[in-house]
Amino acid sequence: MFIDDATSKITTAKFCNHETTDNYLNALKEDLKEIFAHKEQRKLSKDLIFQYRGDLHQIKPEMASFGMKHAPVTVINKQGNIEVKYKDKTL
Repeated sequence: MFIDDATSKITTAKFCNHETTDNYLNALKEDLKEIFAHKEQRKLSKDLIFQYRGDLHQIKPEMASFGMKHAPVTVINKQGNIEVKYKDKTL
């Protein structure tokens, strides 16, 4: 009676398939790269230009939004790859 009741409540554990695990690990690696990346704040000029490590970079007009002139952006250097974010949006 007790054993029958207990065994009816036991369920088998579902194991993740290999592809799901790989996707999770890849996402985790990308998150860690983001966390440990070198980040710096820059201010855009009226022409949407900012300077980073001696070079001038300009935001493409099609990626720009209204009100970006003189706005702060975050430059993220992930192992040599530069990413620019404005209000948590990647440009």
